[in-house]
Amino acid sequence: MKNEEEFVKNAWKNMFYYLFMLISHLLVLGILCVIVNVGLAESNKFNYVYNLSKILTVKGIVLRSHNSKIIDGFSSSGTPIGLPTTYKNYLKLIKNDRCIENYKPCGILDTYGNLLCIDDFFQCPINKMKVDLIARANNYLNQNYDSAPLSQMSKTHQFFYSNDFINENGKVIIIKTDDEPKYITYSNFIIDTQAYKEKFGDLDDIEFLDDVLNIFDNNNNNEEDDLDKVIKIVQLIQTQDDNTELIIKGAKVFTAFLSYSYKKKVKEFEIYVKEKIDHLEEEKNIDAYYNHLGDNFYDKNYIGFKNIQDLNKFMNFDYNIYKEKFPNHSSSIWAAVSLSLVCILIIYLLFSLFNYKFCYEIKKASGYIAFITMASLLFYSITLGFMIYSIIAYIKLNKNPKLNELKSISADKFISDFIDEFVSLCQENNLLISCICINIFAFIIHISSLILYFKEFFKK
Repeated sequence: MKNEEEFVKNAWKNMFYYLFMLISHLLVLGILCVIVNVGLAESNKFNYVYNLSKILTVKGIVLRSHNSKIIDGFSSSGTPIGLPTTYKNYLKLIKNDRCIENYKPCGILDTYGNLLCIDDFFQCPINKMKVDLIARANNYLNQNYDSAPLSQMSKTHQFFYSNDFINENGKVIIIKTDDEPKYITYSNFIIDTQAYKEKFGDLDDIEFLDDVLNIFDNNNNNEEDDLDKVIKIVQLIQTQDDNTELIIKGAKVFTAFLSYSYKKKVKEFEIYVKEKIDHLEEEKNIDAYYNHLGDNFYDKNYIGFKNIQDLNKFMNFDYNIYKEKFPNHSSSIWAAVSLSLVCILIIYLLFSLFNYKFCYEIKKASGYIAFITMASLLFYSITLGFMIYSIIAYIKLNKNPKLNELKSISADKFISDFIDEFVSLCQENNLLISCICINIFAFIIHISSLILYFKEFFKK
């Protein structure tokens, strides 16, 4: 009884120690909650899949552009006739911003501003296009323009083209759209299904790429809409060359992806992606490199890189480095486990802090020192573990030579902005720095209170 009375007299000291231990645990509890929320919350999972899918989408846009042909003429039916050379081969014809020997400049090759070089023995390809009123046709024809029929042309308009303008762009694509042309749209968005499966599990155990290829091979009339959605990406996968090595890991056109799964989760993800695309910054998503011809027709040259080396760097870069961003899936799972353990320790501290009889009985129990030591070691393993992991993650992402190499790529504004955005995503440091600082602070508070606690305990 006397010991208990003595314990009550010194209760404020016990309260002091337990209070500071509780504070250290609450700090760790808070940061663990944030890590779990960021890593495992559904909206953040959606964002993870969206960002990886956006990478594939941009690479797909680049590859589609570079697999296109420079328009050299039109058939009598208005079908474009393209030159057989690829974008990479055109880049090889440029040296020190000039065409190599035996080649002449015939326009602007790409959006970076490289020259379009053509053999001296050949005519230049088309480098000027215009859609104007039929009433003005004679004005163009008298200036050596040619004309060709184009589908979807208004009845009051006519299409004209020429190859005499060596300061204009080479033509790779012609489109008609009521809106300003954009880079990323709902119809060209490609899903990284590997990332989707990583976060949400298999999609009804469907090997989606096989299904898409089957549709492409069958080519029956009942599936023309599906074919229209997937044909471009199937061609993209089948015609890639060894140099670009764009491996789209089961990635698909988003509209086709949805047609094969009606899960509620997929529908929610569809809504999420639509909102993300709708809220893309207009100045970055509107393709200002398109030239308006008239009657809502636009033309464009290749998406431009300074040279083949920069193009290869961009296409072959391992963008999976984004998956190392803190917190990744594994660290989020470990944070969830650690969170439950810290909650148990907090419950014990609360009982000890507000119930002196419980605290007294615990202290009398055999093995108490061993228990408090093990509880402290568990706490330290959690704080030190996340502290070390956070520091390593910070160094890997902020001192990563691969990201510096990616940033060194010279390309047009669209590619440069995408690279800056990707590097910025990888190097978001607020949570990392918070995790490091809070764990250090909690560790210092806990170990200081524990030292004082044991010092007082053994003094008695």
